Amino acid sequence: MPVFNENTAFINLCCQEGSEGSAFNPAKYNNQDYTQLKNYYMEKGRLFVDSSFPPNSCTLGDIPYLNNWEEDNVVWLRPADLMKRQNNSDEPTFCMDGASRFDFGQGGISNCWFLAALSSLTFSRDLMVQVVPMNQSFVDYAGIFHFRFWRFGKWVDVVIDDFLPTMNNELLSVFSKGRNEFWVPLLEKAYAKLCGSYADMNFGIPLDACKDFTGGVSMSYQLKQVHSEGHDEELWLTLTRATQCLSMICCGTAPKGGSYENTVSHNGLVAAHAYSVTAVSEVECLGSKVRLVRLLNPWGGQEWNGKWNDKYVISSYNHVPQCIFIYMCIYIYIYIYIYIYIYIYIHILVQCLFLCVFLVIVGWVCLSAHCYYYTAKVQWHFYLCVVESKY
Repeated sequence: MPVFNENTAFINLCCQEGSEGSAFNPAKYNNQDYTQLKNYYMEKGRLFVDSSFPPNSCTLGDIPYLNNWEEDNVVWLRPADLMKRQNNSDEPTFCMDGASRFDFGQGGISNCWFLAALSSLTFSRDLMVQVVPMNQSFVDYAGIFHFRFWRFGKWVDVVIDDFLPTMNNELLSVFSKGRNEFWVPLLEKAYAKLCGSYADMNFGIPLDACKDFTGGVSMSYQLKQVHSEGHDEELWLTLTRATQCLSMICCGTAPKGGSYENTVSHNGLVAAHAYSVTAVSEVECLGSKVRLVRLLNPWGGQEWNGKWNDKYVISSYNHVPQCIFIYMCIYIYIYIYIYIYIYIYIHILVQCLFLCVFLVIVGWVCLSAHCYYYTAKVQWHFYLCVVESKY
């Protein structure tokens, strides 16, 4: 859980300002200078091809989920060419309306740990622009982009071309929900270059990606271990403070049956999977406090379907038997009193029936209003309860 404040001063203490490896002067990865390369290819009127990370099978690596036939059918395309094959007439863009955790979904590579950390990164604009320079676009285009990561005690600037692996005219790995926005697939390629290949991003822990995005100090909590008394309170306090100071928080589910296969449980959680923690809150529900943790699945779907999910509404009808009993007692008492009074002393049966109907309506309205009040009070719809984590 890397901790950072509103700027990046804290994580740059070990690098003197302006020196190579600092935030303002990142080291050039593979000695590739982004500005010089872009200017050169702009002058030549050509598109950059990265010879140190070329669009071929070596860059892709040995991805476990692809057989030989599928690997042979991977096609490397630039964003504009991919959109043409998809019959998309829009122009490719780098980033539209700011970077958001809702911009992307996981693809065919098991790098949920990387995407979970990236989702958390989007909450901090200062660190986001440190990792993803937002002055890039497909205007003045030379097929070259760059991103920055914290690596072995210094910031490094990683240069890539924009050839992306595709299959059947769809991105093989992370996809953009906007269809013409490409900052996430390009960032993923830069990180794959840092790791060695796309296949080297298979399996990992969010802790590593969080450090590479921030250079911050990390903490890990093993929730399945035996804990001392008061551990839950301490953990909740840590989560609350971390969210208040905009720390990056991720978590994960344990493998099921010793297998790292992503199986979906009955409550919607995915086994052996990483999530980003996007909010925590303590709410009062029917007189008791409930602690809630909101998570984001890097898949871009497959959500929690238990209590407090998006469509869940707590019905107070199951919690008001005492209210019903009290209303019925009062109603019966008044009904009997008025009935006897009217029948014995006034002998007007029609009025008696009218009053009975009136009392039934009044009693039902009061009971319905009371139940509606409690139901409306507890309609929190977007929080997710999670009690177990691997990381």
